[in-house]
Amino acid sequence: AVSTCLVAVGDFIFFKKRFLMAEYICLFVLVLGAVLYAFADLQYDATGYAWMVCNTAFFVSSQLYEKYAIVSLDQTAVGISCVQNAMS
Repeated sequence: AVSTCLVAVGDFIFFKKRFLMAEYICLFVLVLGAVLYAFADLQYDATGYAWMVCNTAFFVSSQLYEKYAIVSLDQTAVGISCVQNAMS
């Protein structure tokens, strides 16, 4: 859930994407749900959360790079498919 919000922030910063109010509300609900889950986590483990942060960072950077590669390079449908498959 947090990954989705971070990708949206990256879209806003790097690609100048503008969002509708309904999209902001959805992102807020996602963050709220993640925070509530974190507070209710009965088996908090700092190592687990550290791995989750690393995974989230790699996922967000991968998604933003994929968007950059697709937007900035003149690609055919097959080229876009190859980039997406190579990145996943």
